[in-house]
Amino acid sequence: MKLNRLFVFVFILIISSDSCYKHEEGCRDVNALNYDVMADKDCEENCCKYPNVSLDFKLYFDTVRIDTNTFFANDLGDSLRIRLLRMYFSNFAMIKNNAEFLPMHKLQTLGIGNDSIPVFKSIDYTSVKVNEKGGSFGIGILNKMAKFGGVDFSFGIDSTINHANISKITTSNYLHQFSDSMYVNRDTGYYFLKLFVDVKNKPERDIEIFGDKYLTRINLKGQIDFEERKNHILPIKFDLKKWMHNIDFSVESNDEIANSLILNLNSALEIREK
Repeated sequence: MKLNRLFVFVFILIISSDSCYKHEEGCRDVNALNYDVMADKDCEENCCKYPNVSLDFKLYFDTVRIDTNTFFANDLGDSLRIRLLRMYFSNFAMIKNNAEFLPMHKLQTLGIGNDSIPVFKSIDYTSVKVNEKGGSFGIGILNKMAKFGGVDFSFGIDSTINHANISKITTSNYLHQFSDSMYVNRDTGYYFLKLFVDVKNKPERDIEIFGDKYLTRINLKGQIDFEERKNHILPIKFDLKKWMHNIDFSVESNDEIANSLILNLNSALEIREK
């Protein structure tokens, strides 16, 4: 009889304590920056904040850092310097060690469809516009902490984005039509690259690359540790010695130079050690 009373007492105590307990709301995704280990109830939608990834882009000639004042000798004996460089990389995804891909995320509003009445949609598409100064450029958001085997992305802008109405893109977005006119028009889309090369004692060369046929996928292998719960930096080395290998800027046509630059691009880019 006493045992039954004890059982009833404990049962009532548990029920009472549970009714008084206030569930703690919070982000319960361990990959999020604001992961709350004490939370036992999911917070409202989109409350979890995930790490931003920045591309730390630096220009080299072999092992030497360069800038717009640096002349370097190519393998044909010409002295060159980069006076202007603008290029788009887009559609970033991290490479898992099992060869699967984990995309990064960034939303932007674009008009898709009829020219006169475009349908504006929020498109999940990462892009970055790097330049001759190098530096840090935001790529997008990554919602998974892990070690990766590299990064995969495109040179240029995807054809769907390339021919969209960009009137609602914010000025902070790399796809916005800035004063350097990297957007051409609805038919031809974005300039994928603008390059101004100063060739000592020879004519300067102004190279522009645009058009869907030049969209190229880049695959960079290397160990990337993004396991910590923090914003991440992806360090990229751009080796102009490899990029301009066997290109005669004083003789070749712009189309020939463009094709060679694209062909050499994957070997010229690599993941640096931090």
